[in-house]
Amino acid sequence: MSAENIEAILDDNELLREATATLEVTFQLKDIKTPITVKLFRPVKSDAVYYWQSHLIKTPLQKDAFHGDGRFIARYETFEDALTGAISALTQYYEAAVAENLTPDELWLVANDSTAEDYFKDL
Repeated sequence: MSAENIEAILDDNELLREATATLEVTFQLKDIKTPITVKLFRPVKSDAVYYWQSHLIKTPLQKDAFHGDGRFIARYETFEDALTGAISALTQYYEAAVAENLTPDELWLVANDSTAEDYFKDL
């Protein structure tokens, strides 16, 4: 069942006051073993999808970890677009560092201080 089908079921029920649809994906970056979890979130009565990720990236080429507090205000139209945005937020810096002949390191990933639940409740 797709996230959009779940949304339709929740959206069609007049007895529900408020509902959300979420999708969770876990993956690893090449040569870094730390699992990264991305949670995609859409308030059902909304047309926006947001994401939260368990880890941020900070390669030696960056001053700070990307998305310092882990709160992503970017709005996406689909779950697919949001997942692509989350992956790109990590891989663009990874690829830039590797292009500079840096060796991927577990230390490039920084645990996100905020929880998905804390982030999603503010939307």
